[in-house]
Amino acid sequence: MAPILGLLNDLDLIFGAGVPAEISGGTISEVGSFTFHYFDTTDTLEIPSVSTVTSVDVLVVGGGGGGSNGGGGGAGGNVYSPAQSVSAGQTLTMTAGGAGGGGNPRGSTGGTSIYDDGGPNPISGFGGGGGGGGIIPGNPSNASGGGGGVQWSPPGPGSGGSGGPQGNPGGSGSPLFFPPNPARSGGGGGSGNSGAPGNGGGAGGNGSDRNSVWAPGSFGAPGPSGSFGHFSGGGGGGNVRNNLGGLGGSGGWGGGGKGGQADGGTAPNGNAAVAGSGGGGGGNNNRPGAAGGIYIRYTTP
Repeated sequence: MAPILGLLNDLDLIFGAGVPAEISGGTISEVGSFTFHYFDTTDTLEIPSVSTVTSVDVLVVGGGGGGSNGGGGGAGGNVYSPAQSVSAGQTLTMTAGGAGGGGNPRGSTGGTSIYDDGGPNPISGFGGGGGGGGIIPGNPSNASGGGGGVQWSPPGPGSGGSGGPQGNPGGSGSPLFFPPNPARSGGGGGSGNSGAPGNGGGAGGNGSDRNSVWAPGSFGAPGPSGSFGHFSGGGGGGNVRNNLGGLGGSGGWGGGGKGGQADGGTAPNGNAAVAGSGGGGGGNNNRPGAAGGIYIRYTTP
C-alpha cells in the first residue's frame, strides 16, 4: 500500500493536483494587487474546487433609466458590499440590469442587477426611472426617479419621479414661457451618498464616488478630477428654444447623459449615458440610459 500512496503523491506533484485554480466568469482584469471580474450580462462566477480566495468585494450597479423627449433618465442604484464570503466549489449567479430605452412620452426604467450567492439575501442594484415628456411625470424608482418634462399647451411642467432607498428624485420641468424665460425639462436623480436630485434647471443629479474604495482603472465614468470609478449620475433634462440642455450628472459625474436642445442651438441632441456606469440618459432626443453590471474584486492570489 505504501508504494501506491507514494506513487499518487508523485503524480500530485507532477500534474499539480491540489494547486489552487483561477476563478472564472465575466471579463477579467488585474489592477495592482487586485483581480476584477466585470459582468455586463447574465453569467456565473465559478470558484474552483481548490481556491485560496475566501471573500470578495462586490459592487452592484442597476441600469440607468432612459431619457424622453424632455426629462432626463434617473440613475440606477449602486450598492457596495465588501468582504462577501465565498467557498471552494461555489457557483454564484450574476444578473446585469439592462439600460432603460429612450422613449416618448416617457423613457423606460432600467433593469435590476443582482449578485446571487445562493443565500437568502442576494444583493440588488435597482434600475433608474425613465424621464417624462410634456406633463408626463418621470418614472418613480427604488433607485433614482426620472425628470419631468415641459408641456407646450397649456404651458406647464411635469413632475419628477420619486426616488427610493438607493437614489434621489428627479427634477420637475420649469413652466414653459418663451424668452427671456428658459423652458427646461427636469434632470434625472443621481444615486449614492453623494447623489443629489435633479432640478428644474435641467442638470442631472450627481452619482457616487467609488474610486476611493475601488481605484478600478477605467471602470465606471470620470469624476470631477477626471478619475474613473464614479457611477450612477442622472441624465440631464432637454431644453426648448434658446438655451442649452442641462448637463448629465453635473458635468458627467457618474455617467449621466447630457440633455439636448430643440429648435436650434449648439447641442441639438441629448447624449446616451456612459456605458457600464448605470447613468441616466439625456433628455430631448429619447436617449437610452447606461446598462448596469456587477463588479467583483479580490486580492490576486
